[in-house]
Amino acid sequence: MVCPRCGEVLGDGNMYCEFCGEEIQIVPEFMPELESSIESSLQGVAKEMGGSNEGLNKSKTTPKERKAEPTPATNIKPTYLLGIAMIIVVLICAIGIMIYHDNSADYQMKKGNEQYEAGHYKNAAMYYKNAVRLEPENLEYRLKLADMYLSLENVEAAIVAFEDVLEFDPENTIAYAEIISLYEKYGKYGAINEFLLKYANENMQKEFVNYLALPPEFSYEEGDYNKILSLTLTDEALGTIFYTLDGSEPNESSPIYGSAIDLTRGSYVVKAVFINEYGVASETVSKKYEIMALAPDAPIISLDSGEYDVPQLIQVTAPIGCSIYYTLDGSEPDANSRIYGEALPLEEGISHYKFVAISSGNVPSEVVERNYVFNAIAPFTKEQGLNMLTEHLVNIHYLTDVSGSSANYPGKFSYLFGEMRSINGIPMYCYNEYYVYGQQAKAMTSNKFGVDWVNGAVYLIKHSEGDNYTISLFK
Repeated sequence: MVCPRCGEVLGDGNMYCEFCGEEIQIVPEFMPELESSIESSLQGVAKEMGGSNEGLNKSKTTPKERKAEPTPATNIKPTYLLGIAMIIVVLICAIGIMIYHDNSADYQMKKGNEQYEAGHYKNAAMYYKNAVRLEPENLEYRLKLADMYLSLENVEAAIVAFEDVLEFDPENTIAYAEIISLYEKYGKYGAINEFLLKYANENMQKEFVNYLALPPEFSYEEGDYNKILSLTLTDEALGTIFYTLDGSEPNESSPIYGSAIDLTRGSYVVKAVFINEYGVASETVSKKYEIMALAPDAPIISLDSGEYDVPQLIQVTAPIGCSIYYTLDGSEPDANSRIYGEALPLEEGISHYKFVAISSGNVPSEVVERNYVFNAIAPFTKEQGLNMLTEHLVNIHYLTDVSGSSANYPGKFSYLFGEMRSINGIPMYCYNEYYVYGQQAKAMTSNKFGVDWVNGAVYLIKHSEGDNYTISLFK
């Protein structure tokens, strides 16, 4: 076979000219057996019609001789015509079968595999391409064609072929993995992100989420609010979120999002961008917030700052609909600080309290500070008060000995100092009661005892509603 363009002799099976690159259109050849069969059939028909085999070849007589020859009488019977028609039909069918065979997808794949084994990759690619054209929904053929392009190191064609697979099968993980690996091989992580955003459905995006750079999600939609917002930003992939609050464009020099952003009163334009671990940035998300929340009144503290020598209670009154939070280390209180529940007994030594009221809309009040110095002047210490308590409980047969044994329970009772408190004008040391059973089981009971500073009397303390306590002599 020669090239129709340049005339060079081609090797067997070549689909491209090795000299000029012209694509060769293969025309199916007749099989020798079929050609011989056709000739024999035609000769048989000629005999039946009164002719000879030589009549099928060129006549060797001269024109004058042909004129002298008498014209044979022809008397063609209908059966002969039917035979001729049948032979023609057979020939047409044979040729059709041959053409169909040579143009079937299976045949093209077979020829492609033969060319591949022979190392003729370009020819193999052409056969595979023909198979895909004949059966476009056959994913096996498409994947084979894509692999063939990889063998030819034609990366762009391979990617297009794999993308064609995804048009028919959107969840074909082989195609996704091959395309991603190709882009990753050349460090084109931005192309991976664009590819996944274009082709991957929700399931496949989750499968390859770490290659994506999806915009951060905001916990609040933009708008006007009558409360302080604790805004959270999230993204499913591995990477970093950068943000700004003044409307400027965020970048890698902007603050890194690590915890919820508190939006207090005022106007905010929050912009955020996500950059994945491969350095690919998402689209920037921008939202506007108008926070119009009013701050509540500051909490009212019953005990003024100062020095004290007798127990005092710190009572705090909260504005309606607010909770009180406080700190003891000088730090600013917020919703994560200690919550105020009942009156606080003044602690010994120097203490620095900070209180804040926070509304149901998370709006804080002004912070109120109090500084105290408490040097207790008592006739005995809290350790001595504990001894007085246990001796009293033994004397009234509540305990059998000062170690805490009891006639009514198998375990023992122990007592720990709680605080100094003034109840009904009586300053006292307060102790909590615990029941101990075995080596580890220990539980606080409902009993709380107080020892009067003045005369050492022992009281049973009961907590009622709010900051209210009642006492009664324990006899």
